Amino acid sequence: MLSLSDLHLRPMTGDDLDTVMGWRNSPHVRRYGFNDDPVTADEHKRWFEMVTADPACDILIAEYRGQAIGLVAIKDISPRHGTCSWGFYIGEDMRDSGIGVLMEIHGIDHMVTTHNIRKIFGDALKSSERVLHLHKQFGFVEEAVFKEQVYKDSGYEDVVRIALFTEKWPHIRKRVMDQFVLVK
Repeated sequence: MLSLSDLHLRPMTGDDLDTVMGWRNSPHVRRYGFNDDPVTADEHKRWFEMVTADPACDILIAEYRGQAIGLVAIKDISPRHGTCSWGFYIGEDMRDSGIGVLMEIHGIDHMVTTHNIRKIFGDALKSSERVLHLHKQFGFVEEAVFKEQVYKDSGYEDVVRIALFTEKWPHIRKRVMDQFVLVK
C-alpha cells in the first residue's frame, strides 16, 4: 500500500545535477518531453543556473523512502495572478508503481500551500495518453490543443494544455486518496 508519508519533495541542489541529467537523458523521460535530444552537461548546468536564479521557478526532487526518484518542476509562478505551470517525471524505474500519484498529490499540495496558487496549468503531448489520463483523474481539464506544436521523432505532434482550479483541490484530493487507497 502506498503512503503519502513515504514521499517527500525538497529543493533541487547542485548535488543533484548528475542524477537529474541522467534522468533527463533517459529514453523513458525524453519520450514524453518536447525535446528528445540528449542534454549535454553544459546545457544542463546552464538550465540549473537559470531556474535556480528565477524566483518564478521552484524545482523539486521527489524522494521516496529517502531515495531520489524524480523531479517536479514548477514554473511561471505568478503571485499576482495566482497561477503557475508545472510538470513532473519519474526518473527511476518506478513507473506503474503508483509513485506518480504520490508525486502529483505532493506537487499540487506544494503549489497550493507554498505558492498560494489558484490555477495550475501544464502541457503534455497528445500522444501521452496515460499522462493526460492521470492528470484528468486529479481534476485537470483540457483548455486548448496546440496543433502540430512540436516535432518528435518522425513528425509533428499536438500539445494539450490542461488546467486545474485549486479551489476544487480539497474535494479532489480526498477522492484521489480514496480511489487509490492511499494512507497519509
